[in-house]
Amino acid sequence: MHEYAAMGNRAAISEISSALDADAPDVIVVDHLYSALFLSDAVFKRWPVVTILLNREVDFFNEIVRRGMRFYDAPPSPFAASRLRRFASAVVRDSAGVVAIGRNDLPRRGRQAGKFNVVEPYLDAAEVPWQGSESTSLFFIGSHHHYPNALAIEWIARCFAPAIWRLRPDIRLRIMGMDAAEAPLNYHAPNVKFLGFGDDEAAQALFVGSAGLLAPITNNFGAKFKLTEAASFGTPFFASAAALSGMSYIPNAEVIDLGDPDGAAKQIATAVEPARLAAYHRAIRASHRAYVQAQQGRWSAIAVAAIARFG
Repeated sequence: MHEYAAMGNRAAISEISSALDADAPDVIVVDHLYSALFLSDAVFKRWPVVTILLNREVDFFNEIVRRGMRFYDAPPSPFAASRLRRFASAVVRDSAGVVAIGRNDLPRRGRQAGKFNVVEPYLDAAEVPWQGSESTSLFFIGSHHHYPNALAIEWIARCFAPAIWRLRPDIRLRIMGMDAAEAPLNYHAPNVKFLGFGDDEAAQALFVGSAGLLAPITNNFGAKFKLTEAASFGTPFFASAAALSGMSYIPNAEVIDLGDPDGAAKQIATAVEPARLAAYHRAIRASHRAYVQAQQGRWSAIAVAAIARFG
């Protein structure tokens, strides 16, 4: 597989192969493309493997190369991108089933009928649902060390914050994933507060008690799991079209145009009212409930189909 010897995975591969020999599974589920680094080529030949694609990893890696950023503390290169492309193609080719978490993440070529599936992620309904209809606070969660989040934070602080301030100075923007000391001077504004890095309890408080989630993400790689969380709480969200790439089961989502921050501000200024927020919450909960019910047995069916295809 993809440079696993250089990555020092030989011992792990051997241990996993021994465990598989002992357990003799009916099917193996690989939860992430890079997890396949721990499976030898022989595993793909002996057992049906279902690989989950969480992202368009090759495109994402190429974007990192284009931006001159580091990847796992190493400077990426076009040569590494070429090797990754070959590795990803081999994993998809040798898998008996492939599951993408968004339609945009399916391989562009070679989609055999029945082998490829799209299962948009969801979480069970939260025990404590959203209760923020009276709030005028919007929030974003995402570490600025991940470049799509860094771009989102920049848009909120530099583009959206002044636009919403002119219309609704009572609306406050909360950003979890960047400390105030780390934020550039031109990110600071009267209606923006940087919360640093919080734990699950702090994040849940935002999902439950805020007016809504902002998701101004520019890439459509994978699904955006903070939106998945929002759906489980029934938290209203305002998202770019790209951010909704793995959320087609919420058809009534509020979509904002990142190229028009003034328009987004007008849209959200109108939407952040108790009655409208409460109605949006109910619609999200209903769509989420219907989708969860429709997915019952889906993964079992995918596994059975992979076993039949392999055999």
